[in-house]
Amino acid sequence: MIDENTELIIGYLAALIVSLLQLPQVYKTYKMKTANELSFGMIILNFLASILWLVYGVILNKPPIYISNIIYFIANCLLLIMKFIYKKNESE
Repeated sequence: MIDENTELIIGYLAALIVSLLQLPQVYKTYKMKTANELSFGMIILNFLASILWLVYGVILNKPPIYISNIIYFIANCLLLIMKFIYKKNESE
């Protein structure tokens, strides 16, 4: 059986990785000022998943789950906003 400290360490490491998942894409999209290569469906699914994981983490009172998904949610919001902003700029 895994002790509580090991469980927390694994949880926080996983949370750290999850929270960083979208950041390279956010950075690349911002620097390139284009979001053509981003799938709208992928962004929406990630956005919805982050909301559900956030709620789940709050219900279970598991900080690694909800903290990482707050960051993941914000990153997905940024991608969604950039998708619309850069699409508008590209059509002008």
